[in-house]
Amino acid sequence: MSNTFEWCAGDVSPQIDNLQNLPVDIFPWWMKKLKQGETIDVPRVCEMPAEAEAEKNILQEQGIQSILVTPIYTDNQLFGFLGLDSVARERTWLKDEIQYLQVLMGIVMNTITRQRAEEDLRMSEARNRAFLDAIPDLIFRIDEDGTFLDF
Repeated sequence: MSNTFEWCAGDVSPQIDNLQNLPVDIFPWWMKKLKQGETIDVPRVCEMPAEAEAEKNILQEQGIQSILVTPIYTDNQLFGFLGLDSVARERTWLKDEIQYLQVLMGIVMNTITRQRAEEDLRMSEARNRAFLDAIPDLIFRIDEDGTFLDF
C-alpha cells in the first residue's frame, strides 16, 4: 500500500514519505472493512475497537485524532481508498459528507474502469492490426449477403 497523493493544512506535517510501500497485512481490520466495501468512520482514534489495535497504534503515532476512509472499487476489486483525517482535533463527519465522499469515489471508480476499458480496446486493436499486417495474403470479409465489408 502506498500513499499516492497527500494534502495537508499548513500547520500539519506531511506523512506521505512514511506511508510508502506498506504491507497491507499491518492493517488487518482496516483491509477487512474496505474489502467488504465499508466506509471506515472513526471520530475518535483513541476509542477504536480492540481488533483495530494495529491501526490505532499507527494512526496515533502520526497524531491522527479522527479518520474517514472510503474504498475505491473497479471491476469488483478493491483498487484503493481515499482517507481523510484530522490531527488538530477529533472530528465527527456528517452523514452528508460521508455520502458525498462515497459518491465521489463512485465517480473515480467509473473513470478508472472506463480508462482501463479504453486501454484494453487500444491494445486489442493493436494486436489485431499486427496480426493482419503479418499475413502475407489478403483476407476479404463479407457479410451474409456477399457485401464487401473489409480487407
